[in-house]
Amino acid sequence: FLDLAANQVEFAAALQGATAPAFAALGLELLSVTMQSVSLPEELQKILDQRIGMGIIGQNMGQFMQYQAAQA
Repeated sequence: FLDLAANQVEFAAALQGATAPAFAALGLELLSVTMQSVSLPEELQKILDQRIGMGIIGQNMGQFMQYQAAQA
């Protein structure tokens, strides 16, 4: 997901290339695709934030518990 957010222009180009044939089959031409925002549902964002937090502090469970307590 982080790679997707960091590479929105490339993703939009790949999406355009992948969907252009379906548009052409309908007699339409897809000229461009613009990605303006990439976001996760709130529940998944919380999980991702926790995972990033764990990565920052390392794999030490004691430190992770301190991190969780501080976040609460």
